[in-house]
Amino acid sequence: MEKDQEIEKNLEIKEMFRTAMILAGGKSSRMGFDKQLLELDHKTLAVRMAEELLNHFERVIVVTKTPELYENVDVMTCSDIYPGQGPISGIHAAFCQSDAEVLFVVACDMTGFSKAYALHQAERMIEEKTEACVTMNGEKMEPFHGFFSRSLLPDLEQRLTDPQAPKSLYQLLKNHAVTEIDIEEMRKYADPEGIFTNLNTPQDYQAFQANHCCTPLSDNLN
Repeated sequence: MEKDQEIEKNLEIKEMFRTAMILAGGKSSRMGFDKQLLELDHKTLAVRMAEELLNHFERVIVVTKTPELYENVDVMTCSDIYPGQGPISGIHAAFCQSDAEVLFVVACDMTGFSKAYALHQAERMIEEKTEACVTMNGEKMEPFHGFFSRSLLPDLEQRLTDPQAPKSLYQLLKNHAVTEIDIEEMRKYADPEGIFTNLNTPQDYQAFQANHCCTPLSDNLN
């Protein structure tokens, strides 16, 4: 029986590592230019992240209005079906354009990936039989570098088509079973600053470039 359970768990983990997606459709208002153009060592962070994810996932989907930026990397691209409504529209589009049962989701300005932590997230989500897995930094939710199930799709569709419905990812997840991992637990697997640092302003970007020249996105995180 234990062997059968282990086989089933391994198959579930394999399914969870089939498809990753990169949200690349934000307005970038504080940065002053498209965050998809942020570079490190003459390559955009978005492309670097896509290449890193392809080392661990069977395929990567980039939700973007500018698919030409990804012509030299082996990814799928799609655009929002309901544009201008935040991250939930990107997650919705990726589910609609793929057969993925689970998506691992990051944003184009994220600065790192940890296979060890992603595996821990997947295992916790399987054990708890939930529809998503996020990290909690106190009261603040860190939803990206997280997993989301296709079972969320009807709610995503409803929120995107109802003008009165809240569009925030936080409000969406409040209505579903979610695995929440405390950031102190996360530290056993990865450095939170290496993953969750947001490059929102030119100052953030300059500091990141100064500190990470020639450093892989997964360095010291796996």
